[in-house]
Amino acid sequence: MWWMLPLWLNVLLGLLAILAGLTYAFLTSQFDNWKKKGVKYEPGVPFFGSLMRAMTLKEHMMENLDYIYKKFEGEKFVGFFQGKRASLLVRDPELIKNIIVKDFAHFYDHGFKINEEADPMEAKNLFNLEGHKWKVMRSKLSPTFTSGKIKLMTPLMEEVSQNLQKNLTDLSMSGRAVEMKELSSRFTVDVIGSCAFGINCNSIDNPNSELKVMGKKLIHMDAWRAIKAFIIMFLPEIGIKLRLAFINEELTNFFRRLVKDVMELRKKTKEIRKDFIQLLIELKEKGSVSVDTTEDEKEIKQQNGFALPPQDESQTLTHDDLTAQAVVFFLAGFETSSTLISFSCLELATNPDVQRKLQDDIDRALSNHNGKLTYDALKEMKYLDAVIQG
Repeated sequence: MWWMLPLWLNVLLGLLAILAGLTYAFLTSQFDNWKKKGVKYEPGVPFFGSLMRAMTLKEHMMENLDYIYKKFEGEKFVGFFQGKRASLLVRDPELIKNIIVKDFAHFYDHGFKINEEADPMEAKNLFNLEGHKWKVMRSKLSPTFTSGKIKLMTPLMEEVSQNLQKNLTDLSMSGRAVEMKELSSRFTVDVIGSCAFGINCNSIDNPNSELKVMGKKLIHMDAWRAIKAFIIMFLPEIGIKLRLAFINEELTNFFRRLVKDVMELRKKTKEIRKDFIQLLIELKEKGSVSVDTTEDEKEIKQQNGFALPPQDESQTLTHDDLTAQAVVFFLAGFETSSTLISFSCLELATNPDVQRKLQDDIDRALSNHNGKLTYDALKEMKYLDAVIQG
């Protein structure tokens, strides 16, 4: 029995029991949150919350959330737990519209707490900033994402597309099979390299280009990185104390150097290019990005769902502030776009009737613009828009 054990072992077991109890209390401290508020909810378990199916890799995160969504059919919203955090899954379309449009000023925080010193690229990017810092950065960056600014970048995308077309023509002549996911990844790296960083990566012809290699490292998820991501997302207090970083020092220094080198080269050569880096240079030097038209100004307010405060041009941005926005530009467009392109190609290959109809739609739009792939030509491709949206 326990009283026959050595004293030191009894003390150790007692301390372990206390530690286990405190850990359990910490991990379940919010599990009665929705019950107290009278909200129906999916129960949670320690560490995993309500997402145990996803966290144990039995199904995808979206499938786990879909399970919760369908389980509470008829409810406007339902509570669940991400780790220990109480979260709300909104089911009602009108409520969703209010949250992302009408009442967006109260819902812009994404809830990710990241140690700024350990991981500045994640902590300082627009997606993860919170409160006043988010408002300041959003007000400064909003002019960079208007349709007018994107329109100016279209020729850069078209130039990369021409190279892709040539590559595909050569591949089709050779009769070799094409790994579309890999080719799509190389294409998106070249587009982002040109539009975001102002560099010619030529990943389509050189799959081992530096930006392509570092980009793969940026999105690669090994076991240790998955554990860190889990802690950062679901146990943020622990992640901050342990100084966990999703983007490691090697990647951080690479993107710092890349942005610094491009900015210094632009300053030296006085080259002005219609890309994201040029907008960041303007933001750094002037404290704001110019709004070209009244339409762009209206678009900014519409995108945000509320009127932004006047830009505080006295608040300077650090090099890390600027670099972090370029990194999130890469993260948002790399894997997402390449996956979309490869799956779209698969669907078009297995549905030739849709492919023919899409080709007619593209040819018709291009004929209205002297055969050039312009921003306005893309806007006319309604069937392409329908295909992409699925």
